[in-house]
Amino acid sequence: MMKHFLPFLIAIFGVSLTSNAKSPFFFHRIDINTGNLYTFAASNLITAGINKVTNDRLCDNSFSYTIYDYDAPDSKIKDYNRVGESIRDLFADTSVGTRLGYQSFNLGFFNWGIYGSAHYRINQFKIKEQDITIRNNMQRLQVGAGLMVSFGTMENENKLILEAGIRYNLPIYYHISNIEENQKALMKKGISSHYSIRMGGLGPLKGLGVFLEVPHYNMFKSDIISLKPYTFGLTYTIMPWDM
Repeated sequence: MMKHFLPFLIAIFGVSLTSNAKSPFFFHRIDINTGNLYTFAASNLITAGINKVTNDRLCDNSFSYTIYDYDAPDSKIKDYNRVGESIRDLFADTSVGTRLGYQSFNLGFFNWGIYGSAHYRINQFKIKEQDITIRNNMQRLQVGAGLMVSFGTMENENKLILEAGIRYNLPIYYHISNIEENQKALMKKGISSHYSIRMGGLGPLKGLGVFLEVPHYNMFKSDIISLKPYTFGLTYTIMPWDM
């Protein structure tokens, strides 16, 4: 898993850091989503340092929870431990990526923006069939675009920001326990949508928000087995210069 994950993580940090223009019209974020509490705490501490060094809101951190809409004969899905300390537990439900684009900077109550996005998505879970447990590791590249609107004047401490985006999912890796080969041929390409509500401005609530990701296709190339992972979560990022 890590050999696929680390190059993409390094790439998005490099692109976002080198693209960190000070123009107020340039929208840029590094997104880190995880379903493990330890990983969420660690990523917030690391990105707080990055935000401090760059003197910019460069990173957004989220704690995510995925519900699997799974339909298959005589089997069910089981999650990994969200407070576990193994590698599988720490990265069982993970997404890293970047959003880059344009945002308006008007003095009025309403502003808007548009961006392109690229994310690397990992879903690890266990399928139980009678007395057998099968470990699954699905990895996708998500490329897409989004639109955001904000409500609140520049002098407001808090502004409301709404986002809606669409992402095209490209399978790049699928590992099933006890099988050596990459089984990505079993996975479909497809569309998912992403929605978020968060706070902006300069007040104490800035950066706090919630999000939802909705798949619009069955991830398996099968008429018998159906899998759709719905992800929702809480976004919160430490901004150290305001402490």
